[in-house]
Amino acid sequence: MGGRNKYTINGHTVDASRVHDMFQSVGLNVNNPHFLIMQGRITKVLNMKPPEILGLIEEAAGTRMFEAKKVSAQKTIEKKQGKVEELSKVLEEEITPQLKKLQEERANYLRWAANNTELERLAKFKVAYEYTLAERSVAGSGARMGELGTEAGTLAATGRRWRACAAERDAEGTAAAARVAAARGGELASLIEASSSATREAASATSSLKHAEKALGEEERGRAAAAKASSEGERSIGELERALERYLSDGARVGAALAEAEAGTKALQAKLTAVTAGMRGEEGGSGDSSSTSTAADALISAKAELKTVGAEAAGREMRVKEMKKRSAEASAALKAAEKDARGLQTSLEAARAGLDSKRVQLASLKYDAGGGEILASRRDALAAAAAGESEKLEEAWASLLPTVEFRYEEAGMGKGWDAATRVKGTLAQLVRLLRPAAAKALEVAAGGRLFGVVVDTEDTAAALISRGGLKRRWEFYPLSQLKTRILAPEQVAAAASLVPGGGAVPALSLLRPTSPECARALEYVWGNVFICDTPAIAQAVCYDKRIQARCITLEGDIFDPRGLVEGGSDVGGSGGPATLPLLARLEECHSANDRLIGLRRELGECEGTLAAMSSALRAHKTITEECVCVCARASLK
Repeated sequence: MGGRNKYTINGHTVDASRVHDMFQSVGLNVNNPHFLIMQGRITKVLNMKPPEILGLIEEAAGTRMFEAKKVSAQKTIEKKQGKVEELSKVLEEEITPQLKKLQEERANYLRWAANNTELERLAKFKVAYEYTLAERSVAGSGARMGELGTEAGTLAATGRRWRACAAERDAEGTAAAARVAAARGGELASLIEASSSATREAASATSSLKHAEKALGEEERGRAAAAKASSEGERSIGELERALERYLSDGARVGAALAEAEAGTKALQAKLTAVTAGMRGEEGGSGDSSSTSTAADALISAKAELKTVGAEAAGREMRVKEMKKRSAEASAALKAAEKDARGLQTSLEAARAGLDSKRVQLASLKYDAGGGEILASRRDALAAAAAGESEKLEEAWASLLPTVEFRYEEAGMGKGWDAATRVKGTLAQLVRLLRPAAAKALEVAAGGRLFGVVVDTEDTAAALISRGGLKRRWEFYPLSQLKTRILAPEQVAAAASLVPGGGAVPALSLLRPTSPECARALEYVWGNVFICDTPAIAQAVCYDKRIQARCITLEGDIFDPRGLVEGGSDVGGSGGPATLPLLARLEECHSANDRLIGLRRELGECEGTLAAMSSALRAHKTITEECVCVCARASLK
């Protein structure tokens, strides 16, 4: 038809090979006409060579069809093997490097996202910490402004007192000047000097007031020097007292010298008076020139001596005034030092009282600062460990989930669908290994059933098939319908007696279900299998008449009592973590998840403890900072 051949068998269209196979199956091979020996060809058949006779017998027996199929299958295998090698080459040279690159980029992105999140969290902590410091600074500045206002009031009162003292000194100076107007010349000079001294003291008081007002602004810079001056104040007081004693003793000596000079002056004046009187008498009586000359000489000598004594008395009086001035300054400095010492003592006592009060408050808190810091450090370490473990677990699951995860459209299942209780997941997700070294053997024993989906009933399986929107074919294991196949106790005992030391154990003893309700699925898949350490043990156990059970070696070799033996090297070799059996990698993920749960539980307990201590911690920090401030103020004053 249309230039093409058409073949039918029993009215059904088939291809030419099917017709050919049908004829060969009944011994009719049109390509070899010896299935019927035609007349005149008997001699040719009798003269056939052994290979030709073998072909004739094969045609007559119907085995040639299978030989032809074998050759065709071998050619197909060779073609497929070439395709497999080509795909393996593409997978190894193109897809695998690209996949590794994508995995590295994903890991880098996850690290960047984690670091970015941590950076935002730390930035928020920084802003909160700066805000807290600003609040404390504002509160401390308010208190400090109050203190400075109090000190300014004190200094203003002191300035007013000094101005009053200066006014009194001015009044005293004016009164002294009035008294000096009627006094003698020496007393006038003394009073003028006293008035000048009083004026200087008033000017000094006014200057001190200005310096004190200026010192109010420079109080912070002067506190460090004041701390040293406070320690030297007591030594200065002693030195000032000793200097005052020296000044007083010098004043007493000068006073004595002045009294002596005044006495000498009086004596000279008396002598001068007597000489003057004698000269006058001699002038009235005799008029002798020699006596007159002697009296004149004595008068000149007396005047010279009087001038000398007057100059010496004036010098001593000036020294006395200087001593008195220095004595007054020393007394003022002594009083100021005593006042500063009393102020420092008062401030020190107040600081000690405040510090004792804060220590009592700290003791009443019953807070262990070291324990809080240890807990905080432990919390940070646990958070970092949990983040690292979570990142590793996400990377591991990202490579495994496409293989073992069962996906369906839950929205299409309708209302009332309870996925948690009805769909358990694939069998690979429901298994925990008790002996990771047997992962390969258990995986080989399960085969394709490792990816079967465990559900509660057959109705759930039917609903998933009809409404789940499945993208591929899945095998479902309804727990309500599974018929388990478990090794008999006699078989286990026989294996233990045949191979002592645990060289051959039931597969169920090497794993456990993640949920007890899924144990039936594990019994269905691994219930009648022995896991053996070596091929020799597996062969002995498999073909023992008392056991007759399927045995798998740790390397994945299969020994079946029906006569099947399967083994050899895995395609792709072995050696890296990426070539680990699927069950081994899943067990690593389960173990990592267990560690992550433990870290998060411990982290939660640590954060709960820190939260319980937070109020005590805040009070402790506040009181500690107040103590530091009190100590700082006490050391600066």
